[in-house]
Amino acid sequence: MGVYLHRNGRLTGFYLLHYAAVPQKRPLRSQYVVPSAALVEDHVFDEIPEVETWKPAVTYRYEGGSHVFDEIPGIETWKPAVTYRYRREDRSHMFNENPVVETWKPAVRHACGERSKRRLFSLLVRVLKSLNWEVAWRIRFQRIVNEHEFKYSAFVLRTLVHVFAVAGMRLEVYALLRDMVCYLKEFNVDMVELTDFLLRRPADVVGVAVIYNVLIKVFAANSMLKDAKFLFSEGTKIGLEPDVYSSNFLLKCSVEADREVAEKLFDIMKDRGPAPNARTYTIMLNSLSKLNLSKDVFQSKALAILEDMNEKGISCTVVTHGTLLCGLCKVGATGVALDLIRKCQKEGLVLNNYCYNAVIYGFCQNGQLSEALGVLEEMQSYGVFPDVYSYSILIDGFCKKGDVEKSLSLFHEMEVFNIRPTIVSYSSLCHGLCKAGLMELSHGFFRDSGYRGIEYDNIAYDILIDGFLNQGHVSSANRLFQEMINHNVHPCASTFRNMISGFCQYCREGNSEEALKLDQDIFRTSYMFTTAIRRLCKEGKPEKAWELLAPMLKKNIFPDIVMCSILMHGFAKSSKLKVARKLYGKMLKAGIMPDMVMNTILINILFCEGRVDKAYTLFMEMDKGLPPDVKCYTSVLAGFCRLGDIKMAWALFRRMLRKGVLPSVFTFTSVIDGFSKNRRLDLAERLFLVMKSVGVDPDVATYNVLVSAYHRTGNMKKKEEMLLEMQKNGLETVQRMRE
Repeated sequence: MGVYLHRNGRLTGFYLLHYAAVPQKRPLRSQYVVPSAALVEDHVFDEIPEVETWKPAVTYRYEGGSHVFDEIPGIETWKPAVTYRYRREDRSHMFNENPVVETWKPAVRHACGERSKRRLFSLLVRVLKSLNWEVAWRIRFQRIVNEHEFKYSAFVLRTLVHVFAVAGMRLEVYALLRDMVCYLKEFNVDMVELTDFLLRRPADVVGVAVIYNVLIKVFAANSMLKDAKFLFSEGTKIGLEPDVYSSNFLLKCSVEADREVAEKLFDIMKDRGPAPNARTYTIMLNSLSKLNLSKDVFQSKALAILEDMNEKGISCTVVTHGTLLCGLCKVGATGVALDLIRKCQKEGLVLNNYCYNAVIYGFCQNGQLSEALGVLEEMQSYGVFPDVYSYSILIDGFCKKGDVEKSLSLFHEMEVFNIRPTIVSYSSLCHGLCKAGLMELSHGFFRDSGYRGIEYDNIAYDILIDGFLNQGHVSSANRLFQEMINHNVHPCASTFRNMISGFCQYCREGNSEEALKLDQDIFRTSYMFTTAIRRLCKEGKPEKAWELLAPMLKKNIFPDIVMCSILMHGFAKSSKLKVARKLYGKMLKAGIMPDMVMNTILINILFCEGRVDKAYTLFMEMDKGLPPDVKCYTSVLAGFCRLGDIKMAWALFRRMLRKGVLPSVFTFTSVIDGFSKNRRLDLAERLFLVMKSVGVDPDVATYNVLVSAYHRTGNMKKKEEMLLEMQKNGLETVQRMRE
């Protein structure tokens, strides 16, 4: 009796899939090889005697096309209708019917199909007689579909799958099914018809059961959970029961995709079967630790799972205990985890390094290093020897605390117990030594790891580079950086930030020339160049910043609007207004459109040059297309105030309010200063009241402007009132303001 998954699933219906599943031309997909664990030497034999030698394969060429293929190399050569010769002299059996190379024409397509079938099924016979996985794996589904008809290819694969399934070779069954499923998945083929086709084999109960369970795994592993769940639920209706291994695999994949679906699947397993085992409950415990639950919620849910296991008579394995301990430490219940370990020890349950390491890590994360050391000693007393992870966790914890001596002691203890440190162990120790300022010792351990054959990673380099830069050894950091590049270790973002920091540190110390002589490979992005240019301009060295443009352009990194704005502002602050305006013109010629920031800088430059008309014209043009922000308004207001044009400044200030642009404290201070210097204290006081009414708190500069104005006019009473108000608002006054 056959197996059917739905009433419309007929074998002929599956043949219709080949119209969608056989492309005309399609590049080969990447394949994965699963080595056989079931092949036994005396079980593998070759049907072809060694005394026979088959001639090289014939290449068939189609007229009018470019389809050229050869047969399977390295196994045997199938060459129908071609001369076969045996090497033994006493063999006289030889025949020759056709020439060595045949030309296939459309008129003989039926003969081609017959030869193709003979080659395919002859190869199938060889696999069936030998169960040789190396031969079977060469029958890739995409290849045989391209070279033979789809229906024959499907029959061959189904036969192979059933034979390997009956032989109990599950790895081979998995590989063959994945090959076929992945191929059909690309063409959106309905997998229900595929399962119907594969499971319809009368009198093959053992093979069908194996294929059913393996197919669930194939669907789940290839993110086809919908098909896997359908097959899981429909199997019971057709007399097939999923085993606990395939069910656990489906549960694990479901937990990673959708926990709610996984919980439903878990309930089905408890109600209908297959009965959950320790692995099933371990998967559910592991999923709890990934939900970011609170300590109490996690403990209650984990306790419910353990009680369920106890009721069903399922004992916890060492993996279950390790998963539970890791989850407890993750939610901060490290003390509870330690109590659980001690309880397991009293009951004589087996624990491994993973269980103890989870608790050690939990204590180190909480800064409880003495408790972590106690767990290390406790695990040794119970016969569980610490591994490299145990020591690496402790070394990292003590280094972060600043206890370098204890870290060195633990590192040497590793060597005494013949535990080989990893790059993580060395990196943690080097980081602690760098923080302590022991750069020579840290560099020595770094080199020692290389002498022991441990490959450096970007984190190890980054730790040393950062340590040298913090000590001011920029040249040493640069040499390490170049070594990193030469060894094909890709720097991370932190390494670039540290290197640019060192470059700027050189500049701050007045070593701009030396800094520019450093290898420019540290500047690999526009961000790095922009950071260096900003720092140089801030220190009043825009010419040095300009020199960075040449190496930047050599690396095909072109200046953007941000970089140009920084350079313009730097030249403007250095009173090189003409150079700044020339840079603006070059930027326009290069096709870089100015933004709000750049136009504001240009307006400031024009006001400083006394070109008020051009500045105001640019401002009005911005108002038409690019509405000015508070900084732009402040620049124009400050410009008019410096020139003494109070009327224009007041009109512009009122316009700013009408446009809905809220003035900043700097805006108010600039206008108040302009009014007070032009003997309009009445407007200055009025604006000061408006400032407080709109919720903008005056700062020290604002009070300083008014105190100075009252002092100039001789109004000492108002001056004292302002000073008292400053003190009331928590602003410090200086003696100069009182005088």
